[in-house]
Amino acid sequence: MSNANVIKPNEMFATPNSFDEIMDWVNLHAKEDRVHLMTAAMMAWNLAAKASDNLVKEIEELCADCDSDGYLQAEIGGAGSVTYCIRKLLKGDTEDV
Repeated sequence: MSNANVIKPNEMFATPNSFDEIMDWVNLHAKEDRVHLMTAAMMAWNLAAKASDNLVKEIEELCADCDSDGYLQAEIGGAGSVTYCIRKLLKGDTEDV
């Protein structure tokens, strides 16, 4: 699993702080255009939800063999074993790995 975010922001567009901000923007447009704007917004929402679900499943698979503190011991090509913390890996902390 990569520790990089799979959803990269598009710098051409603002990033709202809440869904209410999206609704406020949609409501600035003509009434007949709002259904199309909401369709696009909700399709993007569903795409983000799908990516999030996939990440949760991947984390659950990784953590299936972890101890209660989130550590996993793994063999490394016959050269012994290494213990690493899934939580640290998810934060991008690979210093001790």
